[in-house]
Amino acid sequence: HALGPNFWEHLPLYCWTDRILTMLNSGNWDWRVCTTPTLDSHCKVGTKRLLARQDIKGTLPTLYARDKSRYADSKSILIDDDPRVVDSFVRHGGQGILFTYAWHGDSEGCAVEWLTKQITKIVEGT
Repeated sequence: HALGPNFWEHLPLYCWTDRILTMLNSGNWDWRVCTTPTLDSHCKVGTKRLLARQDIKGTLPTLYARDKSRYADSKSILIDDDPRVVDSFVRHGGQGILFTYAWHGDSEGCAVEWLTKQITKIVEGT
């Protein structure tokens, strides 16, 4: 049973989404949204609508991939909530940050501070 594109389009964003996007856009980051569509045929359409409605994508392409490790290289950082996906990305030569569900309810901004520190460590090589 398909959920329909409206389900995916109207998923609520996390409370820290705006702060993380601001952080990514304020740095010299060349970033992309890389998402793994579910088996629901409407997921990709609804996700595209969500990103467009929230103006998350901007002019950057959104990558839809079941295997995110195909984008791994020494200059790539993957931020993901699935440890298996992060491990695979790292094994293929990229750098990964596990951003778990524990952060999803963070309204205090700790997630943004933590994520900024993790990205900075990787970029600066510290």
